Amino acid sequence: MKVRATISFSGLISMYAGEVREVEDSYILNDLMRAGYVVPAEAESGNPQTNSDSEGEGVLLEGTLDTEELEGMTVPALRALAKQMGLDDAGKKADLIERISAAKVSVDAEGCDSDEA
Repeated sequence: MKVRATISFSGLISMYAGEVREVEDSYILNDLMRAGYVVPAEAESGNPQTNSDSEGEGVLLEGTLDTEELEGMTVPALRALAKQMGLDDAGKKADLIERISAAKVSVDAEGCDSDEA
């Protein structure tokens, strides 16, 4: 998943604030998002991106973010995610979770761990 660092940090993965990078390890990605260090990166054009494989077939999955995952995130991380998604970032944690989980998101199926693709 392509992510943008909200702050500078170092460890197994090091990033500076504002840096965009592809993070493939789902365990590290989940930890970084829960801690509020990274948020999903926006598509450069403002439209959802599809990554094509060797046959030129890009698969884009649409849905909502998991409420349980969002509850594990900090309020600053939720605010950053809401802002990144173009949503209002004001309110309490419950308000942010409700707003974010109600929004439709698109995910490149290539980086998806589920069997949906």
